[in-house]
Amino acid sequence: MTTETKTAADPNGPVSSQLTGGKTLAAIVAGLLIIHFALAAGSAAKKSATYDEIMHLSRGYVFWKTGDFRLSADVPPLPSLWMTLPLFDVPVEYPPFDNRVWHESKLVQYGLHFFFSTGNDPPRMLGRGRALIALVSVGLGLAIFLWSRALFGVNGGLLSLTLYAFSPTMLAHARLATTDLITAAFFLFSIAGVWAALCKLTWPRAIGSALALSGLFLCKLTAVLAIPIVALLAVIRVCYVQPLPIELGKKSITASKVSTRFLAVSALLLLQAIVIYGSIWCAYGLRYETFAHNVTGNEKLMEPYYQDSPADRWELQYGDRENLKTIVEFCREHELFPEMYLYMVALTGRMTQRRVAFIDGEHGLTGFKRFFPLTFLYKTPLALLAILAAAMIATRLRWRDQDQRAALEHAIFRTLPIWIMLVVYWYFVINAKINIGHRHILATYPPLFVLGGAAAGLFGSPRRWVKWIVPGLVLIFIVCSLRVFPHYLAYFNVIAGGPGNGYRHLVDSSLDWGQDIEGLGDWLENNRGDADVYLSYFGNGPPRYYGVETYAVPFETFGYAGYRSIGTGRLTPGIYCISATMLQQVYSPGLGAWSADLEHEYWLLLPGMRQFESVPIADEDLLHERLTAHGLDFPGKFARYQQLRFAKLCAYLRTRQYDDHVGYSILIYNVAQGELDAALY
Repeated sequence: MTTETKTAADPNGPVSSQLTGGKTLAAIVAGLLIIHFALAAGSAAKKSATYDEIMHLSRGYVFWKTGDFRLSADVPPLPSLWMTLPLFDVPVEYPPFDNRVWHESKLVQYGLHFFFSTGNDPPRMLGRGRALIALVSVGLGLAIFLWSRALFGVNGGLLSLTLYAFSPTMLAHARLATTDLITAAFFLFSIAGVWAALCKLTWPRAIGSALALSGLFLCKLTAVLAIPIVALLAVIRVCYVQPLPIELGKKSITASKVSTRFLAVSALLLLQAIVIYGSIWCAYGLRYETFAHNVTGNEKLMEPYYQDSPADRWELQYGDRENLKTIVEFCREHELFPEMYLYMVALTGRMTQRRVAFIDGEHGLTGFKRFFPLTFLYKTPLALLAILAAAMIATRLRWRDQDQRAALEHAIFRTLPIWIMLVVYWYFVINAKINIGHRHILATYPPLFVLGGAAAGLFGSPRRWVKWIVPGLVLIFIVCSLRVFPHYLAYFNVIAGGPGNGYRHLVDSSLDWGQDIEGLGDWLENNRGDADVYLSYFGNGPPRYYGVETYAVPFETFGYAGYRSIGTGRLTPGIYCISATMLQQVYSPGLGAWSADLEHEYWLLLPGMRQFESVPIADEDLLHERLTAHGLDFPGKFARYQQLRFAKLCAYLRTRQYDDHVGYSILIYNVAQGELDAALY
């Protein structure tokens, strides 16, 4: 092979060709993947269970133990089954299966009992589940390298893999036992697999693409976005003039006619649909019924928010969506899908119509079109954006080179699935009404890392300073990642003011998912002294399990802390530890941003409530006695006053800088009596 031929085949030049096919390349790839796994596992070492992890792991263990799917109404079963594979032999004890929590499918309560009240080993269970997600992340990194290398040569592949390995976004979720990383992986596997089959139709490619799509549909219902993506790719491939090679068994043909390509592509889509449909049934044990263990006939399907509603659970999910009801009821009548899969569709349809959203201090119930663009802007390292710009410049320079134009046009055609996926995915998320986290655009990052590999084209520039632009940006990217270790979920770039100001822009799973309660326990051990400590925590793990003994504010913690306050008749000077989500009052009922109406309501209640603040903090019995003595409706008024008082305090604290933090998600304020008086009275 001549030098010219090498250059044409590998646009990155002789440096990459020295690595191609050698042990050096394999060692570099393996090293980057090991570093990625180590960063993910290491950063999770002192992170407590996030809000969703307990639920995912609990339902997974119950799947394997009982074959019952009652706890899986909000997500398909594959991620939970993967996280809790029985071959990872962790002995566990299960809560009783003969109580109301089990029969009414109360996932949160069952999960908390399973993890923290039955003598199990939560850190070990959590660690095993997280390790399996990290393994999926390693596989995703390898897929990114292979796709980028096929498009942009070895240097391009290594550049893409490096970006992925050190990405704060990917590392934040590569170490969590949730559905987000595994869904992002199957999105990439699916789109790459479908396009590979459309470029050359063989049995391995056809079956591989069908299995990848099946995995996607068993991870999350956002898999429906793959339908328009695959449809567009199929139409393009049928209409594109390039013949379609078909090798099925010993027969090999070339589909040159549009009609032939149409038949071949239609057969591929049919195969994929059949495999997806069969996989859904297999995942649910080839049965229609949801309940399979300790069935009494009085079971209720899972309902996250209205557990005590007397309405039929199916009707509750339908609401006024008659079209959805018609479709789902038809499928139920003919048992076309497993019952729980249909219920999940109905439940998701309701939950995505109306959900509290928060961005830059503003609250909403039906989402903001700017939410995900701003989230991407705030939480994506600027060095990555610069590398993507460099990739565009490198592509433009190659386009001017007549000798490489044909190869470039071919590469652009081969990147079509990436562009189509990004356009379709972003169109839907921008118009979505559910804006609860950066993780919902996680699937768009791996394709960007693949495209970033094109920036390696600048390595061959005759100008020395140009050659070093991309390596310099990569170095900055790596430094940004290592600086935020181990708090990857809290990464924000300089546009957002860095991690320390992230709470001003985003909360919930974009920053504060309950992951730092264990760290708060360590902080309090070293810093609390004799001060009173108050906690408002957004998470599932019981604070007392992690050694955090505090007063909870407000008096009722809305269930987020997983335990009841020991009583706060009055607030005293002390240390206030407040999760970012609670500080912004995102999920506090009827509150949100402090307003003139809330201020007015607070001052109306204040005169009648001040007398109860004289009750000693720890004397819960005396507080209860005084409350009930004033009438049945008075405790409710006092609870409302507690909510308003805490919301007013948070409004005051948002105007000043916190005194310390734990992982940037739990903000710590040293509040003196003067500040309490100024804020509340």
